[in-house]
Amino acid sequence: MAPTSSLSEDYPHPEAGEAAGEVEAEIHPLGQVIASVVEDGPDDTAVLSEAGFDFVRRALDEYLDAGGALMAAVDTVLIAAHVIEMEQGSRAVAERLVTLVDRPEVIAAMRQITEAAEARRAQEVARSAERFSRFTGHDPAPALSAADTDRPEGAVRLGDLAFPKRL
Repeated sequence: MAPTSSLSEDYPHPEAGEAAGEVEAEIHPLGQVIASVVEDGPDDTAVLSEAGFDFVRRALDEYLDAGGALMAAVDTVLIAAHVIEMEQGSRAVAERLVTLVDRPEVIAAMRQITEAAEARRAQEVARSAERFSRFTGHDPAPALSAADTDRPEGAVRLGDLAFPKRL
């Protein structure tokens, strides 16, 4: 089974249907790749050859530019590693699969996806705040001053403890 471009297509997160009570039995394409290269070894333990490991690495690398599909692919690799370790007692194979996810290029791509999602959420919050301020007729919350942003971690922001003059 050679890697194809179909692995790069968006694939819904494995838990996407669970919220609506629909559990899908469909396996992520990367899970199918892992299942195809992991073999039964002595005493029913899992064995992963070097060629199989490289094949899974190349398949995962196809998701590096796939946006949110990378998160589902990483989730699939980690779930497969967990199942292999717990059900087949193959800790070494599980650790090798985890090293695929722990590579700098995968972590950087995941951070990029997370930062983009955070930026979208911040824009949505700002847009909602603007609409709310137009609705109420009040100015939106004042922006933080430079003194508020240059504080040690864990410090209380200026104004957090400002109590009303009268109770």
